[in-house]
Amino acid sequence: EQIHKSGIYLDKNNPNIIIKLIYDKNEYLLTKLLENSGFTPKTYGYFDCKIEEKKPIYTRKQQQINSFNMFANDSDKKDLGPIEKYEIKIKSIKYLVMEKINGHSLIEGSSLNEVKENITNNINEIYRLYNILYDKGFILTDLFARNIILTNTGKIIFIDFDPEDTFNTLQSINLNERLSKEKLSSKMLLQ
Repeated sequence: EQIHKSGIYLDKNNPNIIIKLIYDKNEYLLTKLLENSGFTPKTYGYFDCKIEEKKPIYTRKQQQINSFNMFANDSDKKDLGPIEKYEIKIKSIKYLVMEKINGHSLIEGSSLNEVKENITNNINEIYRLYNILYDKGFILTDLFARNIILTNTGKIIFIDFDPEDTFNTLQSINLNERLSKEKLSSKMLLQ
């Protein structure tokens, strides 16, 4: 069951687990590296499976009927007839199995004033966690309110460590290269 438009699914057999589609194994590696920090979801595994996609190969006549049907009213649509040939493609799907966090993102279902209030109420903890990441050499260019979850127990959790937006320098980031608490707070409102 899809629970978020960005490719996050709920496991029907275990409601405490989510399945997140990813494009790069490095997202798993980053998430696993940060897992013991206490402010990222637990990651149980990375999987890469192959799926067979069956795509019909239409005759010229079927292509013409398909084109006609795209613009026709339902009552005027024509039958394609039997499809005799198919193209088989193997598609690779990569995904993570992760802990489901019970809570909501700082922007979920909120007005701009509510988002500002959510950030203001939690900025000290967000800034503390931000500095822990930077102490470990991580730079997050995608640290926005939409990627921060406030759990039902009041804990802050960072999510979405896309490799395009997360970098590990393998050394602590200098204090003068970090955002101030005020700038971080303002930046988080941008998206």
